[in-house]
Amino acid sequence: MDRHPPRSPSHTSGGFVDEVERALIVKDFGQRLRELRYRRGLSQEAVALRAGLAVFTYARIERGKSANPTLQTSLRIIEVLNLRPEELALLGVGLASFACAASEHLP
Repeated sequence: MDRHPPRSPSHTSGGFVDEVERALIVKDFGQRLRELRYRRGLSQEAVALRAGLAVFTYARIERGKSANPTLQTSLRIIEVLNLRPEELALLGVGLASFACAASEHLP
């Protein structure tokens, strides 16, 4: 007989809380990218083309509507923006999230 009560979905891995947290991280990452792009004086189109992305895709990342941009995509954008270490720190939470998500798909 199991002595422990069943855990609610909000406490399980991959539950509702995880989904909400992930959505907030993605949105925050996108907002920070937008701010850094503005500082560079670049358009969404310029960044997207240099990173090898469709403009629509890049715009969705900035708006936080891209469910989970890959780590590779994130790194290409960072390279295009030529971010300094202190600017990378601004993106740290988002990058860590993407790295964790990417590692879940490794064999």
